[in-house]
Amino acid sequence: MQKNLHNLTKKDFEGLFKSFYPALCSFANKYINNHELSEDLVQDVFFSLWNNSEITTNIQSVKSYLYSSVRNKCLNEIKHNKIVDNHISDELSSISSTGFFHDHIIEEELHRMIHKAIKELPEKCAEIILLSIEGQKNNEIAETLNISVNTVKTQKKIAYQQLRIKLKYLYILSPIIFQKFL
Repeated sequence: MQKNLHNLTKKDFEGLFKSFYPALCSFANKYINNHELSEDLVQDVFFSLWNNSEITTNIQSVKSYLYSSVRNKCLNEIKHNKIVDNHISDELSSISSTGFFHDHIIEEELHRMIHKAIKELPEKCAEIILLSIEGQKNNEIAETLNISVNTVKTQKKIAYQQLRIKLKYLYILSPIIFQKFL
């Protein structure tokens, strides 16, 4: 006797769940070797079964559907994890490379030296340069500090002149990185 799954009572569906759930979890765990994830995947399959009106209550078709669905969910999970693992592996190899390490040390050290030089500027010049580094435009800086735009431009010009003198050796060594900060 075949009838539409939606004609099953909640009790019939619970019986199906109790009958197949442990075996399906064990089956899923053979693929992914993670008990909690196996249980989640099997629960997802049962949820899909409950919502799928095309499945009949014929025990063989339900059993086939459950095992095939669990296998497909596991394979999808494995594929997803492989993609994530490859991405993480690529990132780790990039990060662990000597070049990455040295580049970031140099960049951080330059950043520290530039900010140290900025702190040695007259107070107003330093404040204006820091706001400029944060991305504020001259008119925004003027408004923030309640000064004229011409004062901002003049103070920036003074600050840049002093910074070029203080950081001349850095500018010669690394103009590309230096440009990032000024």
